[in-house]
Amino acid sequence: MREEVLNYGIRNTRGMFLNVIPVYRPEDKRNFEFEIYNNRVRTRRPVATLTTSVGTVFQEGMVVRSFNATLEIRPDVPFSQVELTDLPTDVATLMYQELGGNPLEEVFIIRITCPMRDDLGEKKDNVISESWMSGVIDLNQYNIFSTSSLAMSSGY
Repeated sequence: MREEVLNYGIRNTRGMFLNVIPVYRPEDKRNFEFEIYNNRVRTRRPVATLTTSVGTVFQEGMVVRSFNATLEIRPDVPFSQVELTDLPTDVATLMYQELGGNPLEEVFIIRITCPMRDDLGEKKDNVISESWMSGVIDLNQYNIFSTSSLAMSSGY
């Protein structure tokens, strides 16, 4: 069920065109869902959906904790190549700063996808990029989501 939140705290983005609205967040877990809206155009449909979850991966012979994110972009919404290139780092920064992820202790796995319908009308996710990040994240890097803190509503 979608909750309306008037001010979630992410206001200033590259060109001030994206607003991030929380959709779902269970208690005491890091499984989140966000809808991303383009505020340059009046529309009720989100331009993208961001879903996060936690898990484990096998890396360098060890089982490592992972913080997974999938950003599903609508196929009819144009993103420039520069924006598509920057999106994984922008999502990782959001995961680190706002969602409690720690790239020193876990691997961030960020997938950017775009759903397409095949000839039979079935939905297929085309993967635009998949990035695995860990270690130190440069917070001074310019990113699509602002560094202002997220403000949860009292009922959230």
